[in-house]
Amino acid sequence: MTKDFEMLEGDVTASHQPVFTLDREFRYTGFNRAHFAVMKALYGVEVTLGTCLGEYQTVESDRETSEVNLIRALAG
Repeated sequence: MTKDFEMLEGDVTASHQPVFTLDREFRYTGFNRAHFAVMKALYGVEVTLGTCLGEYQTVESDRETSEVNLIRALAG
């Protein structure tokens, strides 16, 4: 692990802003406490690594919007 990555990881972990990372199948590869808290407040769930974001989004319009935005982000 590089020092730059270690510094970034510390910033993300300490951030009060929700931050999360997903793989190309929208499964969690990482998230910070703020994101965990937001998902708990919005959907009453405790997110876990390896689980698909859409599985937690019980509001269909939220799930659809997220998918469109994530596909666009992954396309660059």
